Amino acid sequence: MAIPGFKVFLKPVLEIMASEGSVANPRHTLVSLVKDKMGFSDEEASEQLESGGLRLKNRVGWALTYLKKAGLVKFPRRGTAEITLEGRNFLRDHKNDEIAPKDLERFPGYLEFKAGNIINGKKESLKEVDLKEIDPEEKINIGYNEIKNALIDELLEKLLELLPTQFEELVLDLIRSLGYGIQTGKIEHTGGSGDFGIDGIVHLDRLGLDKIYLQAKRYKIDHKISSAEIQKFFGALKGRHASKGIFLTTSSYQESALEYARSVSDTIVLIDGRRIAELMIEAEVGVSAKRKLIIPTIDDDYFDR
Repeated sequence: MAIPGFKVFLKPVLEIMASEGSVANPRHTLVSLVKDKMGFSDEEASEQLESGGLRLKNRVGWALTYLKKAGLVKFPRRGTAEITLEGRNFLRDHKNDEIAPKDLERFPGYLEFKAGNIINGKKESLKEVDLKEIDPEEKINIGYNEIKNALIDELLEKLLELLPTQFEELVLDLIRSLGYGIQTGKIEHTGGSGDFGIDGIVHLDRLGLDKIYLQAKRYKIDHKISSAEIQKFFGALKGRHASKGIFLTTSSYQESALEYARSVSDTIVLIDGRRIAELMIEAEVGVSAKRKLIIPTIDDDYFDR
């Protein structure tokens, strides 16, 4: 039989999570578990997508993403997925029913994940979008946004698996890929016990007169950066007579931290985890283009000449 659409995999994946309790390296381990549970042959499990990659792995991955966004599955530790109490209760309620994406709309996290689709130039939530009423190009945009949101989550998971020094090196690669330091070719990694809160220096001119100082903190998502940490960073900048600084974290910032940064300088930039992931996608750092889609349109100038 052909590999069905990913919606069919929602219940089997959740059932496996319930029986296993926790699964290490879930995006890979679940594929073989689902293969056995659903009775796919080796040939069927090897079926390729036109855009590349295994169809079964793709389907299982999307099912896991949807369940995670709904809060039915969580990733409490690096590389480990577990079913939540909400997930067990939800599965019990659907013991004799299939599980469809619309069943997940009762969960705020899922709705937030599906929201933000750009229709006619404005954001529309999941419940406000009727796919029958929008044109094919808008449908492509919805699909792209969903893929991007899922990729951002995966990137954040990868960032949290890095050692602090590895995260600092990734940040420097990102800054370099965004075009900073190209003129001089000099970006220093200064992190260490004597860095005084500075993890990197970007030299913007050959004489070393203009520099950007960086601090990178790999924190868990729920560890919001406080104003005290930004004050300390600002103090480190002042100690070096520096005016330009970028503070990057895998988590986010307390409102007091954002307010403090705005009050002391317009040359201190705070970048949170989601923005780091967005910039990684933009600069293709740690990601690669799976497929580039060109949408052709009529060239009126050609026919009007």
